[in-house]
Amino acid sequence: MKYKVGDKVKVKEWKDLELEYKVNEDGDIDFDAGFTSDMRLFCGKELVIKKLCNDSYICLGITWVWQDWMFEDESKNSQTFKIT
Repeated sequence: MKYKVGDKVKVKEWKDLELEYKVNEDGDIDFDAGFTSDMRLFCGKELVIKKLCNDSYICLGITWVWQDWMFEDESKNSQTFKIT
């Protein structure tokens, strides 16, 4: 896993996900855990990692589960926040 609790990450843009991965018949990005079309509203948004779960992340205020491939390159994400 690339990130730790408190890291600020940016979700990849939908067009970038479409180019990089296959879109299935439901309109979801079809890779590993999947990036549903409902998650699309977070594309381009910055999130803060709240919890690490196996190979996934939980972000503050969001119920979706995220994985490394869903975020822009970590070199673009420089801020870390203290999560209590």
